Amino acid sequence: MKYTTLFFDADETILDFERTERNALEKTFSKYGLLYNEEIRKRYLEINDALWASFERGEITKETILYNRFRKLFKELSWDDVKKEFEEDFQKLLSAHGYTIDGAVELCKELSKQFDIYILTNGVAKVQHSRFQDSGLLPYVKDIFVSEEIGFQKPSEKYFEEVMKRVPEQDKSKILMIGDSLNSDILGGNRAGIKACWYNPKRKENNTLAKPDFEVSDYEELRNVIYEK
Repeated sequence: MKYTTLFFDADETILDFERTERNALEKTFSKYGLLYNEEIRKRYLEINDALWASFERGEITKETILYNRFRKLFKELSWDDVKKEFEEDFQKLLSAHGYTIDGAVELCKELSKQFDIYILTNGVAKVQHSRFQDSGLLPYVKDIFVSEEIGFQKPSEKYFEEVMKRVPEQDKSKILMIGDSLNSDILGGNRAGIKACWYNPKRKENNTLAKPDFEVSDYEELRNVIYEK
């Protein structure tokens, strides 16, 4: 078998972050008695996604994301400046549940019998560790590498260099990076010299510089890639 080691992204690859985030937004807005609807959610996502993209490019810190995302949203809505406690409460609710994508636990359980599985994520450390504790995935994962703890973030080559120092497999041809983000997971794999599989269930177009070695739309197709069927 070609691969010995699998690098999995977390959110929207095996963890259902969309469900977690939607739940946390609804409950936090409700707690503060604020209007919340789909239009507000979509605008928040636009602001948040843009900030995370800047972070992945190395332009801002993670603290800048957490400090500014609701501040920007509330300013656009002409509401009073966001209280510090709002972000803190939102983080607590994000940490509360480790919802997984359907089939993810079964997939990791199966794969862990033949491969070493590691999680590579740019998420907030305390949130990610808490979610994985709740997810049912930890028995099948060797380690979790969070950018906040590594000191660098995907797609930085330095991030992958640090990860490589902490895994037994040193032959990059035996490692496969699997993730849903072209600009983080796939580009990171490209830069690190590791084969990358784009998990693309929504069948998005690739309009980036990232070049996936494989593209799959579901876990069965992913199995075929991993087992080289």
